[in-house]
Amino acid sequence: MTTNGMEGIYYILGAGRTGKAAARAIEAAGGKAFLYDDDEKRNAELKARGFTVEPYDSALRRDFSAVIMSPGIPLTHPICALAAALKLPVICDIELFAHNVASAPDTQIIAVTGTNGKSTVTALVTHVLNEAGLTAYAGGNIGKAVFELSTPKPGEKTVYILEISSYQADMMRDFLPDCGIFLNLTADHLDRHGDMEGYFAAKAKMFQNMSAAKGVIVTNDDDSFGRRLASEAEKRGVTVKRFGSGGEIDCNLADLKEILSENPFLAGDHNAANAAAVLLAAEFCGVSLPDIHAGLKNYRGLPHRTEFVAEFEGVTFINDSKATNAISAEKALTAFERVFWLAGGVPKSDGLTGLADDSLKNISKAFTFGQAKEAFFDSLSAKGVSVEQHPAMRDAFAAAVKTARQAGGGVILLSPACASFDEFKDYEARGDAFKALVKNLLTGQTPSAQDL
Repeated sequence: MTTNGMEGIYYILGAGRTGKAAARAIEAAGGKAFLYDDDEKRNAELKARGFTVEPYDSALRRDFSAVIMSPGIPLTHPICALAAALKLPVICDIELFAHNVASAPDTQIIAVTGTNGKSTVTALVTHVLNEAGLTAYAGGNIGKAVFELSTPKPGEKTVYILEISSYQADMMRDFLPDCGIFLNLTADHLDRHGDMEGYFAAKAKMFQNMSAAKGVIVTNDDDSFGRRLASEAEKRGVTVKRFGSGGEIDCNLADLKEILSENPFLAGDHNAANAAAVLLAAEFCGVSLPDIHAGLKNYRGLPHRTEFVAEFEGVTFINDSKATNAISAEKALTAFERVFWLAGGVPKSDGLTGLADDSLKNISKAFTFGQAKEAFFDSLSAKGVSVEQHPAMRDAFAAAVKTARQAGGGVILLSPACASFDEFKDYEARGDAFKALVKNLLTGQTPSAQDL
């Protein structure tokens, strides 16, 4: 693979935002990009917009530099076998970006991975660094594709904070971040990775090239996989910074409680862990502790992640639509009291089995909906939780509002512990629908079908 320029020939499979941005960047740098999608309608659109489109079985040759594959495409796709036969690496766009854009002088990469909290930490590091006067950009699995990010300005330090999913990490070969953050690992995406060992192995590829010569790992000492990653890294001489709730660590969560108590957008123990990871990463970039604390205090959160929506007649509405598994929902459940919980959608294979019993004590009542409504109803009822089931999210919302008002107030929490695809195209659409319901409740309007 070309590692000091993009003048080679690249085959890009997957013509979404990521693929198109990579193709444009390669062509702008003097290289050649073939772009292809398994959706023929999209291929026709690509041709109309001037991209070079050709099927991989006829286009791919040994003189290509690499195959760049969108992370959502499984590694069992036929192009992977063809690439292997031609001895071509299969990578994601982030690796090419790191080699050819973010390797400029005065440029650093902070890479963030884990099951839960990636987006919050990525956004929060970016916020803290920018508030401290550095130039920092966030991208990858959050927001912009990496090749849509601004390029470094000569003589100006630039930090790229990249959210890395297990799908992206699984394709990494030579990727070497300056600072790699590992947050946690809980059961998710096992349909792709097979089991927890396969899932961990995929995540660990993000750190595989870090050594005593380069790279600092920030890891969660309260997570067994985080401790394992730290131990394996230290055997290679890698510098490791730990955060957690006790022991020989570099940042204790308890030390942040007073700071975070001033910011309702960082409520809960899970956000204390997120903030600790951010603190260690920001210190790595040279930001002072007072400036880090200031950034933590004025952060206003991300949409769909324990997002404060409104308070009305004693009822607080929280949109945590990003919580697509039980462990994510558990974090929100423990962050609030007197919770009227909206849970449902398309359940993950483990349903609510990962939900700790202790996290249920804050639930005043649960309202299940969608495909998961019956299974979640049975699971919660068996644990003594007051629960009722409804066909769709809007029905569960209406029932929760009525119940919360009768109870004299509380928190209506959308934290579904499910994928969204039975009702919505993604978790963002689900969260937006929830906010539309809240808005219309406040204004006395009936939400339109377009809102939902």
